[in-house]
Amino acid sequence: MGERVDLDADRLGRGHQLSSALAWRQPLGSGGRNLEFEQRLGHGHVRSSSGRLDERTLQTKLLLHWNRTQTLRLIWQQQRLQREDEAETRHRVGTLTWLQREGALKGWSVGAQWQREGAGAIQREVFVKYQPGWALGG
Repeated sequence: MGERVDLDADRLGRGHQLSSALAWRQPLGSGGRNLEFEQRLGHGHVRSSSGRLDERTLQTKLLLHWNRTQTLRLIWQQQRLQREDEAETRHRVGTLTWLQREGALKGWSVGAQWQREGAGAIQREVFVKYQPGWALGG
């Protein structure tokens, strides 16, 4: 609570930011398999003499750890913005990724992403990423 900024509308006002998170992990037998679930909710509000902003966010993350080096990850995110005297905007993103780690900072990921702004067309992307990592000291 206190002063908050609506950067896109370039205004300062009074407001609040609330958030909550729930995390759960379930072992799936032997071999290091685990299922993780995480849910995050957020709500923000800014009110100034020139208008107001309400923002709501939701993120759901589901991870299936096959072992300590391989993970399948699904993330779904939604954001809703409502400014006074403007149409509501919605943004949705979903990502499905397989990760193969070769250490904490090194590994491959292969996945797909779906994204939609408002009632616009769905944008799709397929990706392959390699993170080479780096060494500390020497």
